[in-house]
Amino acid sequence: RRCPAGEHAAMTAQPSRPGSETTRLVRADRLPLVVAVIEPPSIELLHRWNSDNLDLLHALAAFEDAPREGREDHGPFAAEISKLDAKLRLILRLLGRLTAASTPLPDERELRFGADRLEWTGPAIGPAGVRAVAHLHLSPLINEPLRLPGLLLLNPAGAAEPAWQCLRYQGLDPLTVDAIEKHIFLYHRRAVAKARQQLAP
Repeated sequence: RRCPAGEHAAMTAQPSRPGSETTRLVRADRLPLVVAVIEPPSIELLHRWNSDNLDLLHALAAFEDAPREGREDHGPFAAEISKLDAKLRLILRLLGRLTAASTPLPDERELRFGADRLEWTGPAIGPAGVRAVAHLHLSPLINEPLRLPGLLLLNPAGAAEPAWQCLRYQGLDPLTVDAIEKHIFLYHRRAVAKARQQLAP
């Protein structure tokens, strides 16, 4: 199978599956990534990966979408929550730096991260149909990667060099897929808000 072509743009909705009317966004970015060929994972390993992925995505959502100064929040504990949020962010950054110093992150790659597939630039790691797992680091706040198991697909037709590789997920449970979709949606929402702030007089 080929990885569908013409779906490689950030902020662009893409079909979630052939013939489907639903659409999904992708996160186009440069992020630390390593992809490796694996044997078929056990049910226990898939369960652990899904559980760890869900914990990571929920933690990341909590910190990235936490209240910021300047938001409309006049509750009685707004100031205390804002201070606690700032302290937790600082602690996470310090822990992330310490962890990164002892365990260096993999090289960054240009990639497109979706809820059903991951595409990235780089040399092929195996033929189509081979099982692989992607270790994707989403944020310097959390040094732990997402682990995304799946099948390698052929390069998109007509892809320019460097070649795009494609991994179609297999083994992610619905809760994890929903959390990935939420992460990508929030990523785009923050990008739009930032662009509006830069355009504001």
